[in-house]
Formats: sequence, C-alpha cells, structure tokens
Amino acid sequence: MESMKMLMKVLLVATVLAAFGVIAAPVLAYVLASGGPRSSARFRVKPVTQAHLGMFVDTLASFSVTSQVAFPDSPERLWKALLHERAYSWLPFMKGVAYLDDQQSVGSRRAILGTFLALQEQIIAFEEGKRIAFSVTGASLYGLDAGIQEYVITPTSNGGSLLTWTVAGSPKFVGFLPLRLTTPFVRPFMKRSIKGVGRLT
Repeated sequence: MESMKMLMKVLLVATVLAAFGVIAAPVLAYVLASGGPRSSARFRVKPVTQAHLGMFVDTLASFSVTSQVAFPDSPERLWKALLHERAYSWLPFMKGVAYLDDQQSVGSRRAILGTFLALQEQIIAFEEGKRIAFSVTGASLYGLDAGIQEYVITPTSNGGSLLTWTVAGSPKFVGFLPLRLTTPFVRPFMKRSIKGVGRLT
C-alpha cells in the first residue's frame, strides 16, 4: 500500500514537472529570442568555412537536405527576394532578417529573427545573382553544433529561375543519430516553405 502511494506521488510530481516543461520551454525560447539581433549570438555555433562547405554538406553534417523549386521570376528578381529583409517572414513565427553589416559579401553577417528562435549567419560564399551560402555562427538557443544553408539560382529557358536550396546541420549531443534518414520526409516541407519567397518578387 505504501509503495502504491509512493508511486502515485512520483507520478504526480512527474506529471506536474512535464506540464511545467511544456509551458516553460516555449516561454524560455521566446524570452531568449526576444532581444532582436543581439539574441542571435547568445550561444556560439561552430562556423563552417567555404573550403569545408562541400564536405560538410556531403558527409560531416548529421542532417543534410537539398530541394529545388522553379519560379516564373527572373534570377535578378529572385535574388533580391532571397536577400530581402522580409525573407522568411511568410513562415509561422518568423519575423524576417536583420543585416548587421553595410554590404552583402563574404564575411558579412545577418540575423534571422523569429518568435522562438534567432540565428546569426555569416556569408561564406557569394556570387552576385547566382549563389550565396551562409554558415550559422550563433543562436538564441543552445543545441546547434554547426549549420549552413546555401542558395543557387539557375536561369531557365522560359525566363524564370530554378532555386536549389540546401540546409545541413549537426545538433549537439545527438549528432551521431542517422538524421539523414529523415531527408525524404523533410524535403516536401522545405519545398513548400521556400515557395513563399515568391511573395517578395
């Protein structure tokens, strides 16, 4: 009987703690991300260099996915939309981008701002109107070991553009897990999310 009472107490405490965690986690994430561009550098993320970009995407990152989306817009218009300050604002809980340097070139920084997450990125590859790659260098939440994203724009025969978007990363602590197996499930969501850039063209 005593052991049953003890078990019930333990279960009650565990339930209360779990409920508290469900409430506290998003509140904490909101607070940590609410400091604007400064919050994007709260926790340091290991940078990926241009020289190691291909290797990181192909083998080193525990997660890597590439998707392609065709747009009717010219490469010039699509390029401007990708670098617009309202980029990502079409996604739920995302606010846009704050550029931290005067010009956009290799070495320049920006902050991607969201309600529950802010990331700081640095440009590691830049070909005007064609290709841009970013390495994540900071985050408002602890847990990302390294991460990149790369955009490549290719003109199409009908005057439009083909956008190739690659995202790769490794979380801390669980980076050993075979996260690349999730690629087929993640790719459709990536395609759907990047289509929103068409609203800025």
